[in-house]
Amino acid sequence: MTTHATAAATQLTTADLRNAVPPLDGELILPGLHAAVQVWRDEWGIPHIRATDEHDAWFAQGFVTAQDRLWAMEYDRRRAVGRWAEAAGVSAVGQDMQMRRLRLEDAARADCAAAGPRAQAMFQAYADGVNAFINSDAPLPAEYGITGMTPEPWEPWHSLAVYKVRHIFMGVFESKAWRARLVRELGPERAGQLFPSYPPGQPVIIPTGADFSGSADVGYQQLLDGAANLNLIGEMDSGSNSWNHVACDAFDVVGNSFAGVPGFPHFGHNQWVAWCVTHTSADYQDLYIERFNDADASLYQRQDDWYNADVRDEVIKVRGGGDVHLRTWATHHGPVVGGDPMSGYGLALRYTATPIFYRNQGDPWTDILPAMLEAQSVHQLADSMNGWVDPVNNFVMADVDGNIGYQCRGYRAMRVAERIRTMPNPSANDMGRIHSERVSLPAQAYVAALQAVPMPADPAVAVALARLQAWSGAMDADAVEPTIYSATRDVLQWRILKHNVGENLAALSWHPVDRGRGGFVNRFRILMNDAIAAGDPSLLPSGETWPSALAASLEEAVAILGNRLGPDLDTWRWNKLHRAKPQHPLAMADPELASLLNPPEIPTGGDGDTPWAGSYSPADFATVGGLSVFRYAYDLGNWENSLWAVPLGASGHPASNHYADQSDMWRRVQMTKMRYDWEGIKANAKTTQTLQTG
Repeated sequence: MTTHATAAATQLTTADLRNAVPPLDGELILPGLHAAVQVWRDEWGIPHIRATDEHDAWFAQGFVTAQDRLWAMEYDRRRAVGRWAEAAGVSAVGQDMQMRRLRLEDAARADCAAAGPRAQAMFQAYADGVNAFINSDAPLPAEYGITGMTPEPWEPWHSLAVYKVRHIFMGVFESKAWRARLVRELGPERAGQLFPSYPPGQPVIIPTGADFSGSADVGYQQLLDGAANLNLIGEMDSGSNSWNHVACDAFDVVGNSFAGVPGFPHFGHNQWVAWCVTHTSADYQDLYIERFNDADASLYQRQDDWYNADVRDEVIKVRGGGDVHLRTWATHHGPVVGGDPMSGYGLALRYTATPIFYRNQGDPWTDILPAMLEAQSVHQLADSMNGWVDPVNNFVMADVDGNIGYQCRGYRAMRVAERIRTMPNPSANDMGRIHSERVSLPAQAYVAALQAVPMPADPAVAVALARLQAWSGAMDADAVEPTIYSATRDVLQWRILKHNVGENLAALSWHPVDRGRGGFVNRFRILMNDAIAAGDPSLLPSGETWPSALAASLEEAVAILGNRLGPDLDTWRWNKLHRAKPQHPLAMADPELASLLNPPEIPTGGDGDTPWAGSYSPADFATVGGLSVFRYAYDLGNWENSLWAVPLGASGHPASNHYADQSDMWRRVQMTKMRYDWEGIKANAKTTQTLQTG
């Protein structure tokens, strides 16, 4: 980062951070409210908001979220529109360039304009509440002092931009670009074998077929260059969650939402219905090769004619540095995200959440957000979701009459199903314990294959093998077997990946700069797991068997772990290495800020194959990059028995007592009470704040 930024880092004190935490007690006068609003916060700092009408409910949600997480909202809106370098400096320029190419601001503005009257009023009231906090006498987050910035007014479309930047990279366009690279270098038949269809006999929602295709290789390197600075892999920022309980005369909902976005689009419950989501990794993004005119790059070919592309010259302001100039293009398919139109070709992204490019209008999907909160049954909730666009989720719902809607498919679902079959009448606490289910089915397949490995002469390797051969496959945080297994699996995967795709492609995918490569490594691991379980040697070099490959990999893994952790195998506990390392966005840009801004590391069990989620990239062994950002268990018979927890806490202020106070509870896979009854909320409140109309 810049010298100016480093100076700010050295001047920052813990007192500065403490002084930036706003007061959460007492009475505030807020012009714009229709009537008084009460805000009670529980022992975890979670706000419970009681308003009279819908306008005041959204106004208060905006105000309270800004109290807790204004800087997280600032971070998301700036990176959504490609202005993060104004805060973070030169390290963010690459990310801003790619976000300018994606033009999420266009899509957010269009969707906001397309919203119906109720949704528009919802987003406007929320924005008014955010601005009420910005304009109040409360201190601003310390990050504004670090960067020398002041917050700009919050506009309704900013909430749409925040939502879109949180979801655009959950799609598959990067995977398609990587698949095209494999097709070019390996041929379609071999590449197709590395991208198998969904295995028969696995849990499904709707039986489907899939075609293999992938020819969009033009501009791939430019796409990778743009993605290299997107900070999408192996990082967990500290401000994505916002817990709220919001009630008024129209609804009474408690749940988890996005800081900067009104409502509860993913997780929540009212008096009658509960809902939650998981991501499907569905195909709702396409890449199109666009041919641009050699003489005039503002023209692109469509069938036999030339059409005008939307060409813009952008200026990226850089904190502590000079302006960066960038030209961007968009066609009728969407924004050009890769390639070089000046050289004749580009890759355009068509994405269901950006219809402004291919339909020339926004989508009114936000009309769902207020309507879903009033549903009184699974059927009503399902009907309210008919206009849902992005992301494509498994949406699971249940109501107090015993109706359940939808079903998640998936890899870990098999272990969850096994556990549920042992629980004939599960309570919310029983269901909560499923989050701690840590037996890895792939690990059990490895253990079975290791039974055929002869005892090696090396004493350390022999001890490691004996431990694995007797292991249950449980990824316990304080056990050593998960460490040995994971290291052995990674060594084996690297060897087998090199054999199947060559060292160059293996190295590119092993150190991913985008989700396409990272996703491929995960796919290949699953392919390898299945082959081991089936005793299928097709991925192996000729003449090799899985036991022989595992023996060689175990020997190498033991040497690696010995060098890293020391010779005493009994100290190789999984949670020594398997840790979540949440990072504050400014600390990502300036490491000197890390000690003051980053939450503490979180040692944890599980892995990417267990319901106790804790996946990692093999390029950064055991450092958790994917985890459960929200654990919950709903009791529809008695809402007061419902439970929840997040990895960090309810506040985005580094000096707040609630910045990371749930970390210990979360790492132990425990949860706390999800309060819903208003009398109980008032009786147990730790702070009470009244928002009065001006």
